Amino acid sequence: MPTKPYEASIHSWLRLLEAVWAFNFPDVQFSLVFGSTFSATYDGALKGKAADNNLVPYLRQGGSQFPSTALEIGWSESHTKLEKDVDVWLTMSPLLLSVFSLKLYKDSHPFRAVLELWLRSKSTGEPVTRWQLELNAGLMNDDLYWEGLANQFRLYTHDILMDASDALGATTLYAGHPSTLMTDLRIQDEISAIPGITEQRLQAPPAALKRFFFDIVQYVNSQRLGVNVSLNKRYIPSATPREGDVY
Repeated sequence: MPTKPYEASIHSWLRLLEAVWAFNFPDVQFSLVFGSTFSATYDGALKGKAADNNLVPYLRQGGSQFPSTALEIGWSESHTKLEKDVDVWLTMSPLLLSVFSLKLYKDSHPFRAVLELWLRSKSTGEPVTRWQLELNAGLMNDDLYWEGLANQFRLYTHDILMDASDALGATTLYAGHPSTLMTDLRIQDEISAIPGITEQRLQAPPAALKRFFFDIVQYVNSQRLGVNVSLNKRYIPSATPREGDVY
């Protein structure tokens, strides 16, 4: 059964990516570039596997309705189980460019979580992590802590909008969508002409990362009301990043 922290994470992740996009491309509305089918199921993904959330570029090459990135959340599941879910997506869904995983350690005190970005290794094609952010509610008011996390948050347009092989054909990328209206055609021309839209690192504002986690923590705290967690100081199991050569 979905929990409030789980549901909050679904929406908070989408707001985080929207805030990151707005910070880097303030003149391009996030809602004109991306949509989300939330927990839709995709063909070929083990006959019914569903992501917790996703992003779908509206005018992706060939008019594909498939997402470019997805989110997997672990509340009750172990980190190992979450990794297996990520492996399924990046192995079975070739149109996915990346996968975010968010492990919520519900018994940790202060509350902690681990956010990771997964991609395919350039040399082996196997799922590997580019970064792993350890989020700690005990450091919520430490501005330097959030600045440090923002510096580790390395995300590029080719991770969520298009892959590197498509970067040279931005005009083609935003053409051919079967449901494109005339207004959308003008939008696609404007988008494809934006400097850096095809290959740019997206800077993450520290405040956006903090808000992302804060929104989740609020629901965790509300769920813990009436529950004595003062003696529950279980350490987070070590989650070693599966590093590899990625773009």
